[in-house]
Amino acid sequence: MDTAPIPPRSPKVSQNRSALEKTVQRLMLCRYAVQEAHYEVEDPIDSEEKADLLLAVEDLAYEVMDLLRTAKFFAWGTEVDLDHQEE
Repeated sequence: MDTAPIPPRSPKVSQNRSALEKTVQRLMLCRYAVQEAHYEVEDPIDSEEKADLLLAVEDLAYEVMDLLRTAKFFAWGTEVDLDHQEE
């Protein structure tokens, strides 16, 4: 698991922050929220709770993967196939 500070240290908040700076700060806060959820998650008892947890995590993962594709497109200017990427 990641060892980044929790909660993330925020840069000084300024009225003059760019849209990108605001986005990066929001992503840091989302990461913190996901870490907290992971630390606090309990094993669901019934099948409906298990399904709810799985669906919520899958929805989050799909949104994050879509954002990752967008960020890689901005960085490299080409479509990226995340399913067949070498690590």
